[in-house]
Amino acid sequence: METTAQVDIKKKDRLIKSKEVEILYDQARVSYLAAQSAALLYIFFLWGQASTSILLPWIIVFSLLNIVRYGFVYAYFKAEDHSKNYKIWLYWFWAGTTLSGAMWGGLALLILPLQDPNYTAATILVISGLVGGTLGTYAISRLSYLSYSSTSLLPLMYILLIQDETALKLFGLIVLVYYIFMAVSMFRLNIMMKKGVNLQFENIDLLHQLEHDKETIAAINQELDIEKRKDTEKELLQAKNKAEGLADVLSMLSVKDALTGITNRRGFDEYLANAWNRAIRNRSSISLIMCDVDFFKSYNDYYGHVPGDDVLKRIATAIDNRARRGNDLVARYGGEEFAIILPDAKIDQGYIIAEQIRLTVKELVIPHEKSDIDEHVTISLGVASVIPNMDMHSPSLIEQADQALYSAKESGRNRVFPELKQDKVTVLKDQ
Repeated sequence: METTAQVDIKKKDRLIKSKEVEILYDQARVSYLAAQSAALLYIFFLWGQASTSILLPWIIVFSLLNIVRYGFVYAYFKAEDHSKNYKIWLYWFWAGTTLSGAMWGGLALLILPLQDPNYTAATILVISGLVGGTLGTYAISRLSYLSYSSTSLLPLMYILLIQDETALKLFGLIVLVYYIFMAVSMFRLNIMMKKGVNLQFENIDLLHQLEHDKETIAAINQELDIEKRKDTEKELLQAKNKAEGLADVLSMLSVKDALTGITNRRGFDEYLANAWNRAIRNRSSISLIMCDVDFFKSYNDYYGHVPGDDVLKRIATAIDNRARRGNDLVARYGGEEFAIILPDAKIDQGYIIAEQIRLTVKELVIPHEKSDIDEHVTISLGVASVIPNMDMHSPSLIEQADQALYSAKESGRNRVFPELKQDKVTVLKDQ
């Protein structure tokens, strides 16, 4: 028969693994969109160089597979309790990554080598790039990443190594080395990501322990004799205040981003859930702004990660100073991406605030020689707004804002999407 401690350990382990699956599904939306875009561009690029009887069925099947995988993401976030069936959700995710990787590997087997070496090189770059791009998305699940990289890269390596041309064999060996390097990188990143998830739960456990200690002190305080209580009351009060202060500090740190000092992703999720429920009760609107630093990877590659971190700090401070309504929350959503929750705000108000933020960041005049659109650092912003009801869930608002951000990038960056008509902007500013 299991002891209470053993049951608690199993429960905690299940919650940790469920959190890892949640990270997979949360990041999958962007990776699916990137993979579909890459597939369409690749088929367009290859059209006429390979048999259309292969390319057309392949892109149709691949697109259907992506739709089904996106459907599982939608179903996952619609489900009420992920932790109970996290293994099933993980198996479905793993099956999707395996099939997706096999689609790329199978295509390589069917069409390589091409007569024009440029198209062969393009095929190698596309498949290798997708494997590298999914490192940060799938690394939390070793099985998912290895299944995707193996089914896509190993067939590509095989078809190159069996060719007679020395150059193609060399390409095959390069793919093999790349595969090994990415596998090693995945294992290192997997360890770091798992440590991060464990640390979150350890902080929660520590907070619970502090609450328990506070209750114990209160119980002891009631049992003390009146005369002894007078002598020890001051010490108990100091201990109680110290415990409460430590609990408050740890609670604040658990929702605070270590680099920028603003709210982190965990704090964002908690605040959005509360604001969402409040909006349902009040039948009021809630808006969300998602913003992303334009060409930040190019900035890091050129200036270095330390200046890059400094840019994120300055931008976070600028956004936090600009979003000054009473209930607004500014958070670092991840990497170079920020999010602003605007309770009781409609889409028009969200646009005005987003445009003010965009101009504020631009006025920082941070040099960015590697930007394709401006000589200074800029940001792109997407705005979404809903009046939620009991049939809706907060991830739908995140998805809308994320899609708006994607549209802002696609339409040229350094802008807010959706755009508001100028006369309406003037009226709102006057108000």
